[in-house]
Amino acid sequence: MLTMDAVLEVYRARKFALWEVGQEPPSDRLLALSGELSLPQVGTALAVLAQYNRVEAHSAAELLPRLAAEECLVAPGGLRLHDARSGTTIVPGCCCGLEEWREWARLGEREMPWMGHDPDPDGEFGATTVSLWPDEGRRTAPAVVPFTRLRGLLEKVRSDLTGFMWLAGEWSERQAPGTGAALRQKLDEAFHLSAPFSRAR
Repeated sequence: MLTMDAVLEVYRARKFALWEVGQEPPSDRLLALSGELSLPQVGTALAVLAQYNRVEAHSAAELLPRLAAEECLVAPGGLRLHDARSGTTIVPGCCCGLEEWREWARLGEREMPWMGHDPDPDGEFGATTVSLWPDEGRRTAPAVVPFTRLRGLLEKVRSDLTGFMWLAGEWSERQAPGTGAALRQKLDEAFHLSAPFSRAR
């Protein structure tokens, strides 16, 4: 069984004080984004986005409009792939950005997407599958993705990110009335949620 989710590095939110955030980050510091997050988890994700993009303010009412007005919003993280058959998990490496998640569609054209470094994920293309290793040393069994499964996996990621976008808009409206729609639009733009896929099979 293959699963893929959009994950955000969340350790940066520990000292954030403008709204409630989750008290303890996950053990791997990766928060899977979806429409099922708790309110503190949504607060954590948006605090990370604000800190990572160096958006500062003295209150939520000031910060959320500034976040929505950012020209280019980037997010530390990427896609996490787990192959239950091999037990192998591929996680985004250093310098990988969640805003580039659509690059995984390049696998459908037998091109490797950028997945970060340290670790340095590695891949090998077969006739009908791509095998992915967590690091270039290939010291574990690979996660094997059939090309026929790629579009479905990526559509699930888009669905999860879209759910997060709507939940974040509702959360933002509670924090600062009048900010929800603009934040949803910015997240839609930043994560390229509305455009159709062109390279996934």
